[in-house]
Order: sequence, then C-alpha cells, then structure tokens
Amino acid sequence: MKVDPNSILLSHGVDGLRSAIDATPGEPLKGNGADQGAPPIGDENWPKPRFRSLRDFCAEYRPIAEVVGGGALYSGCLYTLTARTGTGKTSWLVTTALAGVAGLDILGRPVKRGRYAFCTAENPDGLRMRLAVGCFHWNIDQDAVDRDLIVSDNRVRPEEIRDYLARESERGSFAGVFVDTWQAFFEGRDANNPTEAVNFTKRFRCLTGLPGSPAIVIAAHPNKNATNDELVPSGGGSTLNEVDGNLAMAQQPSGLVELGWQGKFRGLNFEPQLYRIERFCSPDIVDVAGRQIAIPLMLPASIEDADARESAIAAKDTRLLRALADSPSGSLSTWAAAAGMSRSKADRTLHRLAKAKPVLVHQTLGKWTLTKPGKEALKERSEGETAFHRLERNDE
Repeated sequence: MKVDPNSILLSHGVDGLRSAIDATPGEPLKGNGADQGAPPIGDENWPKPRFRSLRDFCAEYRPIAEVVGGGALYSGCLYTLTARTGTGKTSWLVTTALAGVAGLDILGRPVKRGRYAFCTAENPDGLRMRLAVGCFHWNIDQDAVDRDLIVSDNRVRPEEIRDYLARESERGSFAGVFVDTWQAFFEGRDANNPTEAVNFTKRFRCLTGLPGSPAIVIAAHPNKNATNDELVPSGGGSTLNEVDGNLAMAQQPSGLVELGWQGKFRGLNFEPQLYRIERFCSPDIVDVAGRQIAIPLMLPASIEDADARESAIAAKDTRLLRALADSPSGSLSTWAAAAGMSRSKADRTLHRLAKAKPVLVHQTLGKWTLTKPGKEALKERSEGETAFHRLERNDE
C-alpha cells in the first residue's frame, strides 16, 4: 500500500501521518519523483480545474461583514493575534466576545452581535475568572447569554473543533471563534519549524467555512526575546502566508497596550487602538479564605490617557533620579521612600532607566549612580519645572 502524505496530513494531522508511515515499513510515500508528496499527473486524486465564465465566477461572491469595526476583523477570515506573555491577548479576546454576545460598546470599536466560541488549552482557569469578572463588571447575565458564548477547555484538533461547531451551528451561526493559544494546541514536534508551523496553521482555515463564516482569531506567542517590532507567530513568514492578517499587541512606554498589525493584513489598513488593563473583582471569584481576587480586564483608552500616563511616569522617574542625586550613598529603600514608591517599584524603575537610550543610571557592584545623560536630564527637568512655575506666577 502506498501512502499519500498530503491527504493523511490534512485529515488526521501530523500524528496520523506518522502512524501511517510506521504502519507501512519499507514502502515509499506516493510522490511525483521529487519527493514532494504530490500525486503524479493523471492520478484520480489530483484536483481538476474549475473554469467558469466571468459572470459565473463573480456571482459566487458573498458579502463579508465586519466582526470588529474599523477594519480589524472580517467574517470568513483567519487571523493570528501575536503578543508577548502578559500583554493582554486573552483579555482582548474576552472583551471582544462579551461585547459581541451582549451587544455592548466596551471594546472601543463596534463588535458584531452574534454567537462566539472560545477554545482554550493554555490557561482555562484564567479564562474562567476573566469571563466571570467581566460579566459582573459589565452587568452581563450569564443565563441570558446561555449558549451564545460556548467554551471548550481541552486540547483538541482543529478538525474536531470544526465538527463540533458545525453541529452546534444548528442552534445559530457563529460570528467569531477564538483559539488560545496556537502553541497550546500545536501538535507537531517543533513549533519553530516553518513546515510544521504552516501545516498546522492551515488546518484552522476550515473553521472559516462554518455557517455564518465566522472570523477566526488564534492567539499566539512570538519568538523568544521578540521586540515590539517583531511580533509575528511561530513559523514567521510561512505562517503569515496562511493567514489573512496578523494582529499585534505591544505594550507602550505609557503602560497602555496598542493593538495594530504586523507582517501581513489583507484589507484596508486600520488605525491602531490603545487599551488599558485594569483589575476588577467579583463576589464569585474568591480565594479559599473568601477574599475577592482582582482580575485584569482590558478596556479602551485614549490618546489623552496615554499622555497622562506618560506624564505621571516621567514625574515618578524624576523623583527617583532626584532622590539618587540628593543621596548618592543612600539605599534603595531610602530612594524609594523619597520618590513615593515601593522598594520593588523603585528597583524595576532603575533597571528600566538603565536600559533607556541614553542610559540614565548605571549599576556597579550593586551601587546605582547617575550617568552624565541622567544628570543632564534631571537638570533639564528641574529647569523646565522652574520656568513653568515662573509662568504661573506671571499669569497671576
């Protein structure tokens, strides 16, 4: 018996292909002489051309819908959402799903009202807490939502997700299907192998053919140590070739998160959106002692929010630099107290300023000192404050 690797890979995945090969020792894979796994010319399994007239071809067009307004998500499209751990991928998907099932304006963009499905295999408990707290915060009745939002919390194959949702669609079609995360569902041996990555990613394409042509969003981690300009999923360009767009989320100096796109996006270029992460509680989410747990949710932010946060961060940085300049032999605790922040916050701030361009502080043998650029920045800040206060007095 000869094995057709392409057919088995599409229908049974990588594990199925390995099993088929192991079950046929010594027999070659069916190929075209170039070991590409493609059927030879004339094989009955080879797809036949589907030529039709211009009118018939154009008549097959079906209108698409914006699932997330402003051109962010379209129906019938496959997307990745790439961001580093802790940036807010899951929180954005939670806000989007709740906005869609409840018809609320909580994302900063209109979201298509409809049914949504959430597939999680990375942190089901984290998703459960976010959904519960989100429903409490936005006053969403979980009983009223019912099966308009359904959640699967185990690792399954994309084809099994499709089969289940196809049956579930008899209750009503879906507007969106969210997968969290690409790495958690990956079935291959090496997620960084472009061939394995692209073959796995393309298997999610079948979900776009479900009734309602839902938008499919797969949350993904970027490569290790990726910067804000390198937020593409595993497999790089090969994976990008198989999706319609790669949404990217990056934390900004202000602490806000910006949603945009990187690498590829089919459609009109949409304007980036700023978000903030805030923590909320619910009486349903408590620890063993009965204390409510603060859970992060993502909400839209504005340019004014970003400016205000950047000003607040600059003011805190200045107070810490001034404390260091006034007491160069002091301790971290002393500087933190003078700057009005915790010791751990002061330590994180100093390490951040040590990586700034230009470098503002330097650590030698555990001792922090101001660099020349740091002293100049502090002087400019002080002179600016003096000039500002002088203008205030003149206005009076």
